This record gives sequence, C-alpha cells and structure tokens, in this order.
Amino acid sequence: MKIGIIQNNPLIGDFSANADYLLNAYQQLSKDGADIVISPELSLVGYPPLDLIFEANFIQESYIALQNLAKSTTSIPLIVGSLRQADSDHSDPRPFNSAFWLIDGEIQHYQDKSLLATYDVFNEKRYFRAATKQQPFTWNNIIIGLTICEDIWHHADFNPIHYSQNPLHNLKQQGAELILNISASPFYHHKPQLRSSLLAQQATFSQAAFIYVNTAGAQDELIFDGGSQILSNQGQLLAQAPHFSEGNYLFDVDLSTQPLAQIAPLAKIPIITQSRMDYDLTHFDAQAIHQALLTGIRNYVKKCGFKSVCLGLSGGVDSALVATLATQALGAKNVYTVMLPSQYSSQGSLDDAQALANNLGINCREVSIQNMVDTSIDTLNQQLFKEDNSQAQDLTEQNLQARIRGLLLMAYSNQNNHLLLTTGNKSEISIGYCTLYGDMCGGLNPIGDLLKTEVYALCDWINRDKIIIPTNTLTKAPSAELKPNQTDQDSLPDYSYLDALLHHLIVECSSLETIQNIGFKDTDIQWAKRQIHISEWKRNQSAIILKVSEKSFGKGRIIPLSKKLDHQ
Repeated sequence: MKIGIIQNNPLIGDFSANADYLLNAYQQLSKDGADIVISPELSLVGYPPLDLIFEANFIQESYIALQNLAKSTTSIPLIVGSLRQADSDHSDPRPFNSAFWLIDGEIQHYQDKSLLATYDVFNEKRYFRAATKQQPFTWNNIIIGLTICEDIWHHADFNPIHYSQNPLHNLKQQGAELILNISASPFYHHKPQLRSSLLAQQATFSQAAFIYVNTAGAQDELIFDGGSQILSNQGQLLAQAPHFSEGNYLFDVDLSTQPLAQIAPLAKIPIITQSRMDYDLTHFDAQAIHQALLTGIRNYVKKCGFKSVCLGLSGGVDSALVATLATQALGAKNVYTVMLPSQYSSQGSLDDAQALANNLGINCREVSIQNMVDTSIDTLNQQLFKEDNSQAQDLTEQNLQARIRGLLLMAYSNQNNHLLLTTGNKSEISIGYCTLYGDMCGGLNPIGDLLKTEVYALCDWINRDKIIIPTNTLTKAPSAELKPNQTDQDSLPDYSYLDALLHHLIVECSSLETIQNIGFKDTDIQWAKRQIHISEWKRNQSAIILKVSEKSFGKGRIIPLSKKLDHQ
C-alpha cells in the first residue's frame, strides 16, 4: 500500500490557509500514487485552539472549511483532524475533537477522540467532549480503526493518568486490522524514543498494523516533532518520516498481516533520573534539543507576524546561545543585537560579544548605559532614598542596570518591530536569579527550559565542527557583571550541583527523603525550595518559554503565588 503522510504545521484558526495546504498536499500525494492520505490531529484547525473554541462561529467556520475540503476529494481517502459540533444537547458548547474520513466528495465517516488528556500542558476536558464509542469500518477489505493522539496512550507504564476505557482494546475486539492514529504530540527530551516504544508495543498488543501521523512545527511554547511512523502488526517499524520537518511523505509498504509472534507483555520504559549530586548529562540529546529550539523560534516569530528579532548581547554564555539559535533559525540578516555596558562590564565580555557577532555575521551595536545609571541613582538618592541602607542600595543598583537595559531593548524592539528575545536559563529562572522588567524583558525565551549545565552542553555541540561561540565565553566564570568582580557562584552553589537539585525539585518532584539520601545538604534543599516558590511571581509575568523538558515553566506547571512555603 502506498501511504501518503502530511506532517503539516497549521496556524490556529486560519481555516482557509490550512485547508489549501491540506488540499495541495493531498492532490500531490494522490498524483504520486498514494492509496490513502493522512494528516494530523486538528490539522484543519490547529492545536491547541484553547478558548478560541468558545468564540462565535469558530466551530461553524471550521466545519464549513471541512465540507469544502471534502468536496475536492476523489476515490482516494483523505483523513483530516477537525472539530465536530454535537448533534444535540446544545447546553454544552464543547465540540468533539474528531478524525474525518473524506472520500468521493463527501464526509463518509468520523471518529471522535475518546481519551481527553488532562495533565501537564493538556486541559482537553475543558474544550472537548469525549467519544461514547469506537466504531471501526471497512475500506478495501481492511477493517480500520481511527484513533486520536491520547487514545493510544492509555497504558499506565507510559502515562500518569489511569483511564477507565481502552480504545485499542475495543477496536481489537471488533476486529480492527489497521489502526490510524492522528496526533499533535508535543516534544520533550527523549519523547521520540518513548513514543516509538509505545507505538511498537501498542501495535503488538492490538495485533494490527499502525499508521501514526504527527504534527511538525510549533505553537507558542509547544514544539511538535513529527516523526510519523508506520508499523506492522508485530510492532516492526516499516517507515518513518523525518523529525521536525514539515512536509509530505509517501511510503510504499506491505501492510498484509504478518504471522504473529508470541505477544510480549508491555514493558515499562526506563525513566532517566538524576541520582547524583552533580547533574548527569550522559543522556542529553543535544541534536534533538537543537532542532526543537530552532523549530520553536522559527514558528513563534513567523506565526506572530514578526520578521526579525533583537536581544542584548553581554558576552555571557546565555545570550551567546540565544543569538546563535536565532541566527540559525532565522538567518543572520534578521537578528539584531545590542551591547549595553555599564562601568562593571569587562572589556573581555565586550570582546567576546563582538567576536560572536562577527562569527555569526549579525548586526551588533554598542550603547553605554552608564550615564542613565548615574542619573537614575542621583535622582533616587535625592528624591526617594531617605535612609542609608547600603545593602539594599547595592541590590537596587544591580537591578537598576538590568532594568535600564530592558527599557532600551524594549524601545529598540518597538522602534523596529523586532521581537525581543530574553536569555534567562532554567537554573536562574528557577531560583529568581533574574530581574523582572530587566533581563526578563522580551516576548520569547528560547532557553528558559535549559538548565545552565545544559546550556553549556548545547554550546559545545554547536561548536563541534568549528568555533562559533567564543571559547572564552564558555570557559570564564559566569557573571551578571552588575558589581565589581562578581561571579554567579558568589550567590549560588556550583551549577552542576544546583541543577541536579533543581531537577529533583521541579521535574521529578522528589521527596525530601529521596533527595537527602542522594546526599544533598538539608540547608541547600530548603534554600532551593524557598527560592523556587518565592520566585513564582516573576515567572508568572515572564515571556513564554519553549518547552523541551518533561516539566517546564509554562502551562504544564501552575503554582499559586500566595501559599505556605515551609511544608515538606
């Protein structure tokens, strides 16, 4: 069978453009000989549409686009993900998230999504109704079962949620020979490997061939990595589309039923955990993270209507990585950087920043902020500071420098319609080592889900063939350079130690006993826990962060701002 797969990257709510893309892809794949063409979950609508679903005419317009798309189909079926309004009970405005079988100019079959994900970044029960049944159908003498994303993630070894029904079991009982799964499955570190294991085991469990089709692109903080797959009824991988690559793919595979081997039980996939007091980078997949971040930057900039970005370039590793990623994602001509030195900025840092700009071929300007800092401090001393509190004034002056930089970068962004990128990493953001309205200014944070040790690891990977990020940037002690001879480790533990501790607290949510048994000091644990919680208000106002870990600071982690802090 020749199977056409569309890994599209829809813009939410742009029904006309999304339909045109699907139709052009369908016609091209049909021309190339496809017997069937399949597109991802909500491929006509975009995922996730969130509260746009409740806006007037949103569902109706999506259905009109679906009907028009159906009219253009031939005898070659096209599977499209879209919304279906309930036939009755108009007291509930939620539609169904559905897979539609379009053929011979009409909608001949549909299947609603059964399992609605409500964990981490997902809140599907807010937006969709769940299917009441799974109903396979026959095409070309093949019994086909349609499923949508979460419908195949019901097994406890792969999912934190226990579901009361198993769509694959139901389809298996009804004789399904081919399972089609259309997905919008977000990426995080090692998710592709986990997903491949799930698909192989679920195909084996179902005793049915599998065609899995995933979105490729990004939507706000979520990145979709494609990697669509075709598997035999024994879980053997027959074909796979590229990861992080929007496009159309045609595979000629033999889906005839293979002699069934003994069915192995579903094996639990080992979870990579941090069990040391230094952050373990053994399993860090720099290439996948790099591809994901480029996809996220490129899509957010384009989908929000920008053509260029800007950022402050300090000579430090974080801004160097962001500038490099932005250049690789958008091209050098679309990246604008500004060095904003104060009296504490070292010449070495300025040289490093300029060397990076030269290596990347990007625009770089230098604007001293010292006069603005001096004037602001004089005004504060004369008008607002009534008491001599040198410790408070020292911190105020540090934050003032960051906020003046933020002010100038926002003005530069406004003046030129650049999207301002912010450059804080997950380690700093976790414990509040950042200044709101200062270095946190910006519309997108590309590296806010990378711990500091991961930032260095990704820089090393980028430099694997030639030096792009200056060596001195990677070897000097990290510093905010907001006061004389300052380094990050004046205030923070060593980053490798800190990152291992933060991973336990934020990603794994490990118990106090677990962390103590590894060897972390009680004082460090309590300090880190407190810093994480008291910094929540900063993160609540920060730019969106591209998600590349199991638990990022975004929609998947919602913490109250006012709360008791001393619970264990």
